[in-house]
Amino acid sequence: MSAMGALISCLWPLIRLLKSQPIRLSSRLSLMRFAGREFSWQALAACAFCVAAVAVYQAPKTQETGFAIIALMLVSVALFMPFLMWHMFQSFSYTLRWVRVRWFFADAAASMSYRGVATMAFMLALAANIGVETMVGSFRDTTDKWLSQRLAADIYIYPTNNSAGRMSAWLQDQPEVESVWWRWEKDVPTEHGALQVVSTGPSEGELDSLTV
Repeated sequence: MSAMGALISCLWPLIRLLKSQPIRLSSRLSLMRFAGREFSWQALAACAFCVAAVAVYQAPKTQETGFAIIALMLVSVALFMPFLMWHMFQSFSYTLRWVRVRWFFADAAASMSYRGVATMAFMLALAANIGVETMVGSFRDTTDKWLSQRLAADIYIYPTNNSAGRMSAWLQDQPEVESVWWRWEKDVPTEHGALQVVSTGPSEGELDSLTV
């Protein structure tokens, strides 16, 4: 969706370029000079925010400082992106061989003066999208690994002490049961509270699973 939005936003400048006369492109020079000064000031502000993020990183690590670093870096990158794109478009408008392509990038550089805010918003939205996807993916992977270790067996049965032996013998006689694991649990009172002691069997599956 982000790539589609970027393509749609570039569609009108391309149509306008193809329909414009070459002599009309010279009237954009003053607009490009103003955009250059504006984006230069934004780049300086971005450097200041980046330095502030480095300074906050030196402070004691807390949740507030972590959020502050993320916010400062996002604002810094968003402010610097129009400056970088404007210089890239200007460079392409002077160095490429094809005239129409050079005109396209010259028009794109001139239009950056009123598309800078959209560029910054696009950059912030892209960073937020990547951040959310990374966070959700890592949480899903961690939860899946934890469940795979915690729920090592397919079925958990908590019988009484009197019926545990008979139930284990009956399960071992069933053809669809691969193995029967035994696990003993006991709560031991301590001065810091109850401590749960859990036994672990000698099989590989029991050793790989979490006992608590």
